[in-house]
Amino acid sequence: MYRIRFHGRGGQGMKTASRILGTALFLEGYEVQDAPRYGAERRGAPIFAYVRADKRPILERGVITRPNLVVVADDTLLGVPAAGIMQGVDAHTILLIAGGDEAALWRDRLATEATIVMVPGPVGETAAGRPHVGVASAAAAARLLGVVGRHRLIEAVDEELAGLGKEALAENKVQALDAFVSAGALSGVVEEGPEFPARPGDADWIQLPADPADVSAPAIHAERTSVQVRTGLWRTLRPIVDTERCRKCVWVCGSLCPDGVIFPDVEGHAAIDFDHCKGCLVCLAQCPWHAIEAVSAGARGPRSRGPSPGRERSSVMTRKLLTGNGAAAWGARLAGAEYMPVFPITPQTEIIETLGEWIDRGEMAARMVTLESEHSMVTAAGSAAATGVRTFTATSSQGLLYAIEMLFTVSGWRAPFVLVNVSRGVATPVTLEPDHNDVLAARDSGFLQIHCATCQEIVDAILIAYRLAEDAAVRLPVIVNLDGFYLSFTREPVDLPDTEAAARFLPPFDAGTLAFRAGHPVSEAVAVLGGGPYSYFRYQIHLAAEAALDVFDQTAGVFEATFGRRYEAVERYRMDDADVAFLMIWSFATKAKAAVGRLRAAGHKVGLVRPRLLRPFPEAALRAALKGVKGVAVVDQNLSMGKGGILFAEVASALYGLDGAPVLVSFIGGLGGRDIDADDFAEMAAVTQKAADTGEAPPPRLLFDADELAEVRKLQTLAAVEWPKESEPEPEPKSEEAAS
Repeated sequence: MYRIRFHGRGGQGMKTASRILGTALFLEGYEVQDAPRYGAERRGAPIFAYVRADKRPILERGVITRPNLVVVADDTLLGVPAAGIMQGVDAHTILLIAGGDEAALWRDRLATEATIVMVPGPVGETAAGRPHVGVASAAAAARLLGVVGRHRLIEAVDEELAGLGKEALAENKVQALDAFVSAGALSGVVEEGPEFPARPGDADWIQLPADPADVSAPAIHAERTSVQVRTGLWRTLRPIVDTERCRKCVWVCGSLCPDGVIFPDVEGHAAIDFDHCKGCLVCLAQCPWHAIEAVSAGARGPRSRGPSPGRERSSVMTRKLLTGNGAAAWGARLAGAEYMPVFPITPQTEIIETLGEWIDRGEMAARMVTLESEHSMVTAAGSAAATGVRTFTATSSQGLLYAIEMLFTVSGWRAPFVLVNVSRGVATPVTLEPDHNDVLAARDSGFLQIHCATCQEIVDAILIAYRLAEDAAVRLPVIVNLDGFYLSFTREPVDLPDTEAAARFLPPFDAGTLAFRAGHPVSEAVAVLGGGPYSYFRYQIHLAAEAALDVFDQTAGVFEATFGRRYEAVERYRMDDADVAFLMIWSFATKAKAAVGRLRAAGHKVGLVRPRLLRPFPEAALRAALKGVKGVAVVDQNLSMGKGGILFAEVASALYGLDGAPVLVSFIGGLGGRDIDADDFAEMAAVTQKAADTGEAPPPRLLFDADELAEVRKLQTLAAVEWPKESEPEPEPKSEEAAS
């Protein structure tokens, strides 16, 4: 497999570079996965993106930690440890650096055994005002791989940069060809990387200490965090004060500066701390005397304006690279959604942006309305669905929690619609990375839940969800859940059905008694004052949810007959003779499949069980899937405070009292997007095998290691938090298999 990372600054086109290279490899017949990773969303801030390419299906997911090729578009980032450029770089890595220094000099500076290749640094601006850093980086990387031809490269540039206009597109194509030709002598220097072995005991887990509340609350007690981090390195434009025009009203620009870096000098004029000024230019916009201007602080990069997933107008679609968000938008489009009440929230916003573009261009006959909150959004969705309109909406994290009152309400209306949730960890602390405490907070609301592990599943699950929701035996709303970042912003190959096939599978919504008729008014959601009527109506929702199990199986059969893909309520992977199974519901299930393959090759009988349906809970199918298994590692990407993993408790209740039930071991991993690597999976399998052999399950385990705690302690030190040194845990002894 090829594993490539691009490092640059916000505005230099690293996301564009990854998409161009990913598209070029896809056009050459490779399975591809590409994605950006955002930090501080500012121009000039460090950013990276990555691409995987293989002739086989790609089961790895998330950030590339052991790359074959690292492309550094801005060599000033090599002095910024937080940029993470050297992570996983070893003697087998090719390091492609854009800059003016010699390779030998960088090899000494970085003390690395990696092969270093130098190319000219970022070029100047074009007539269209956009430098070519991203496209040149992609072209150079393509040549070093040696498997992308120039015609496929140009085709990829055409596809990804068509929105920039003819002049900018032509200049970018020239720059791509120049970079591609210049790197010709190095064609094929990057070799495919191997599968990395996983060994139990290499995970280095620790038991996390219970720190006092004043230590473990995410608070900053001193300003030295900002002082020590030189965020001025992010800057692409530099504000300059004209002292002749400055009227010394520093309280204006100084109070409005979001980073607090403007203060009066000895003469009272505005002075700027350039070590920490990020170049946002709020001061320039707010100065009433126009005494501040902007000058270049280095090369500026192109705006990353790749096309939306819906730019092509053909109604017949085949295989295409889509992000998870793009796949969700296509699902709504193919389903013929008519009304979309929306509210933006990261990492979901791309879904409604894409749908909005299609509606604006007349490619989709639907109406989109932006509401003032997620609470109003879900209210509007339920109201529209209750009148017989096919309705779609989407949210994430705090947005879902903000709407949770209405989730319970609209399910009681028996209003069938689809809500896509892009899972993101909930505050506090604030994160943009995924886990499932948001969607699992809604598990008792009356919404059905389908969980996706790939971009392909997202499109298919939305079509299935509409047919499930609108079935007369169900008539309940459905949440289709996908992981933020690992799916939402990650592109993968997706087979899109043509619109005629989609319409055959999902005919127009037969609203029946739900259809709105002015001459036949209906009062929805009336109040009841007795426990008996209330019990009746709430239990009817439960019975409808249970009926959805059979409807899902029937729908899956029709879907398979139409599109050739089969989706069971519970997926089983290599379970025929498994003694130990991983059980999980999220996108890292693909990583679990890769781990199963490695463990099987080492002689271990391991498999994977993944419930796609979480509500209704597929208890019978889960029992059947785990029959004969001795031990199950339940991997929760959530945490019920004071109880543990939510999925673990549900699986335990489903298996309770069952003769020959397997020993269950609880693992909590992936909180806030925390990676689970091959060593973690191997150690989980070893711990679960031991529990199965002894009949005794260990206490629940948070996947967390000593290096992660050290990083937390470093941040606490920066935040002036005094933490108890004597409480630090010792590394735990390895499993018996690792020790042997």
